[in-house]
Amino acid sequence: MIPESLSGVGEIAERFDAILLDQFGVLHDGRAAFPAAKDAVARLRAAGLRLAVLSNSGKRAEANSARLAVLGFDPDHFDAVVTSGELCREHLTAQLASGQLAAGASVYVIASSNEGSPLEGLPVRRATCADEAALVLIAGRDPQKETPEGELATLQTLARRGVPCICANPDRTIYADGKPAPGPGLLAKAYAESGGPIEIIGKPHAPIFEASLEALGRPLPTRTLMVGDSCEHDVTGASALGLATLLIEGGVQASASFDGALPDFVAPIFAW
Repeated sequence: MIPESLSGVGEIAERFDAILLDQFGVLHDGRAAFPAAKDAVARLRAAGLRLAVLSNSGKRAEANSARLAVLGFDPDHFDAVVTSGELCREHLTAQLASGQLAAGASVYVIASSNEGSPLEGLPVRRATCADEAALVLIAGRDPQKETPEGELATLQTLARRGVPCICANPDRTIYADGKPAPGPGLLAKAYAESGGPIEIIGKPHAPIFEASLEALGRPLPTRTLMVGDSCEHDVTGASALGLATLLIEGGVQASASFDGALPDFVAPIFAW
């Protein structure tokens, strides 16, 4: 099937009741919002559609909501912000409640910063060294402070010891100051290849899409559109659940090669 080319989402808005929006690459580039995206969001909201932001950010939903507001998006335009970091927080809370993760456990964290961490407020502590880790949390990367080689060496040691790991950001590429760098998803892949037990939370896996649909009141999948710039994460994940998909060809991740599901629609940018 050849995707239908659009000049803007307004051409098909009436076909849908709800829209899931990838954050990075569709709404902003990490430094500034795309002006056409702000207009498109406002127009979709005015047309009565339910909107949710869906992100592989390893930070919690509140931190991402605040970032979108700083970038100029009206928080009232979104019914929900769903992040892999928030789902990770819920998963950790459930593990603590069941006893799978002990209160006071030491967690070795790889992340871009402490802000919005899934561990905030939980009865666990951040490991000061890898040797004491009872759990590994890969929530992001700071390529300006750490090299992937150094992180991989530590992670491979922990994997061989059988320390369980949770990856709250499956992205294989991240961008710092507009430049691509190895992402946390590559660290997670290396962890699994080293024999470590690992759980991956985020797109393209079904739970984050299901959580987004739940947050929007369970709209029909056929009446829901996923707008993203990654075939691997956005298009493949949404298509597996029967959602329609729009690939933003000018997005950050759209040029990445991937053999998988094709989008239903393509557009150069996210615009009305």
